[in-house]
Amino acid sequence: MSEHRAVSGTRTGLLTCSGSLAGPRALAVSLGAEVEGDLDGCLAAFARGVPIAVHNPGGYAVDRCVRAGPVGRVEDASWNVVISDLSGDTGNERTVRLVPRGLVVGIGASSGVATDTASAALSGLGRLLGPSPRAVRAVATVDRRACEPGLRTALREYFRDRGVDSAPPLLGYASEVLSCVTVASPSGSVRSALGTASVAEAAALRAASELGDARPHLVLPKTVVSGMTLAVARIPAPGPC
Repeated sequence: MSEHRAVSGTRTGLLTCSGSLAGPRALAVSLGAEVEGDLDGCLAAFARGVPIAVHNPGGYAVDRCVRAGPVGRVEDASWNVVISDLSGDTGNERTVRLVPRGLVVGIGASSGVATDTASAALSGLGRLLGPSPRAVRAVATVDRRACEPGLRTALREYFRDRGVDSAPPLLGYASEVLSCVTVASPSGSVRSALGTASVAEAAALRAASELGDARPHLVLPKTVVSGMTLAVARIPAPGPC
């Protein structure tokens, strides 16, 4: 699956040292990322001078921890670090996966949405985009939907069933706030019903802009899944490590 254009940053390179922390750990700390894979083994290899290739498809800001290297040297590195907020296997025992908490899921739903409906939509989101559950920093919607018990129950069960101890916060925004967010595909019918031309995209972008320090972007534009509208925004990349 191809991603939309991401925040600028080094996409592929070689890991370097950073301050008092060894390269792999410094990179994880700078991103606030969860680690999957053998970080200790990667650290030991890095300490021995083994080249560590970094793959950064989301364009997170890592330029002070990662430098460009000859293509052959990157491709031949015996250890790899993959930075991704999308689901995926670690690949092999010499691949470490860093999962930044970089996504916001925006939701548009009808009044009285049932738990089963919301659960089906969230499961469909996983098939569409494949966001790592641990990468979801927040879920956002219009304020009048944030208190829907069916939606709240579905979110709690979705993240629990995927090994996340507690669901990310569900943020609700007033229609007046969402109406100020520029989106690519505003809806006249949604504006008539709720006072804002967008809920899912506008809520995702608004929350992502509050949680980051630069302009966010959508990695999944609004999509109707099982009767709910979903969108996913990536929080602006953190500052360089």
